[in-house]
Amino acid sequence: MSKQGLRAFSAGMIISTSLLAGFYYFEEPKEQEPTSEITEDSVNQYLQENGLLAIDQEHYEELVSLSEARPENTENEETEDGQANETDKVITKYTLEIKSGMNSKEIAEQLKHVGIIDNADDFYTYILERNLATKIQIGSFELSSDLSYEEITAKITR
Repeated sequence: MSKQGLRAFSAGMIISTSLLAGFYYFEEPKEQEPTSEITEDSVNQYLQENGLLAIDQEHYEELVSLSEARPENTENEETEDGQANETDKVITKYTLEIKSGMNSKEIAEQLKHVGIIDNADDFYTYILERNLATKIQIGSFELSSDLSYEEITAKITR
């Protein structure tokens, strides 16, 4: 490229940059569209469309205090005459299908998942400590959540 060509190229760059700068700095700014205001009606509409529910602070605090006041374990509460209250205890019944290739850990996880036992790791440990893993039988077994680990293993082992 010759000196003359380089000068023409540089002059073009300067002119185009000047034009762009002029439009940028001297053009009147466009007015932005006003953002929509958030109103109580728009919030309620959003909640209804999404199947959500909003409550005020007073009702929220009331619900929190009620949940804190509720006893954690109501299964073994005793009534005034000293007998256990059985109305709060929910018994889950389940037919366990043990198939070829299932291990005792999978069985424990399945029993926990359906609500027969509370802790899969404890049941799995119970099976291992008593060397019952090799004695588990293939088949269908009727179980319920009121059975102890001993009763459950007696049903599924030989």
